[in-house]
Amino acid sequence: MKKKLLALGCGLLLLAGCSIAPHHTTPAISARISAPQSGQSAASEGSGAPSAPVLKGPLFTAGSGPYLPPAGTVQTVDSAAADEIHLYWEKAYPLAQNPPDFAFYDANDPVSEDAGEETALLQKYGANLYLKGLKETSYVVQWESAYALIGYCGVPSAKEQAVPLLRELEKTSPSKNVRNACTFTLDVLDGSFSSPHISASSDRKTLAFADHFEATLGGGHRLWTLRDGKLYLDTLSVDGYTSSIAQAAVSPDGKHVAVNLTGRKGSWGFIITLGQPDTLSGELIGTMAAPLQKKGYTLYREGAPANPDWHGVYYSNIQNLSWTGSDTLKLDVDMQVTDHPAPSALEGDARLSGTVLYHPSDGTFDFGGLTKSPGVR
Repeated sequence: MKKKLLALGCGLLLLAGCSIAPHHTTPAISARISAPQSGQSAASEGSGAPSAPVLKGPLFTAGSGPYLPPAGTVQTVDSAAADEIHLYWEKAYPLAQNPPDFAFYDANDPVSEDAGEETALLQKYGANLYLKGLKETSYVVQWESAYALIGYCGVPSAKEQAVPLLRELEKTSPSKNVRNACTFTLDVLDGSFSSPHISASSDRKTLAFADHFEATLGGGHRLWTLRDGKLYLDTLSVDGYTSSIAQAAVSPDGKHVAVNLTGRKGSWGFIITLGQPDTLSGELIGTMAAPLQKKGYTLYREGAPANPDWHGVYYSNIQNLSWTGSDTLKLDVDMQVTDHPAPSALEGDARLSGTVLYHPSDGTFDFGGLTKSPGVR
């Protein structure tokens, strides 16, 4: 099983200038989620995960229609089935240590052999894989299972079983991480959508959120959008699967979702244009490279990117995404720059920090809010 490190809390992310500010509180939103009808296209969670070596650039899988979670071919979980599910969770997340407020853990990498096993069990048992996961003694398994049940918010039978289990853990779990995951998932399942981590368009017809948003490394790659009462799923990661979606911000007109990802070597921004299918923009800091070059600044790049479409910009950060209009995205940046045309060393490096405005319609930036200061990574 391939393992990776996951850190909770930005204080564990050793990046200059990195701090994830709280999102603005979103007013309570009432919406009804309708499950896709039989025959509708659906995104398959985990589809598109490469079996080849992981690329350094963005990996984006757009859902082909409203999300339809696996129903499972086995509806009744007997003792043998329960044992099979338990053995999977026990292998995926060994209980060598089980701190309630875990900061690090060994997790499945979606491109490892365990991802295929989980997919097979999900096809076999459906929501029962995660309903049983809520009853495991591992806090990480409970945390993962709570978030995974978001995908079943349009399935009444799964919701009926999930809600009492989530409410019990929300009240009694010694783990703050588990309690928070339960609170967020319940907010989605009951249709309240009052969490400050859920963003909405002006007319409240489009909502967007990511699960595992509190994880700074390798947590969540799933971006959920609710459009006119139907749930959609896109997956997005950067630098392999070591990144995590920290924030999603819907444009006022509901046509775009700005996404902030954090990872080992920086944090990045993208804009997803909602459609059939959804499409992904270039990474925003990398997109700034050419106009910044004209101003005499060269963004620091590390090595030759494995993906030719990836800008290869590291040790720069982007955060606090917000829309000031349907075509104006406001973002805070802290970028590693150098005076060298082709930087191979960090001597003389500086940082550009401040607020940038980006206009998706014509791809232009306003850099008036940037200031330069000395700095090295």
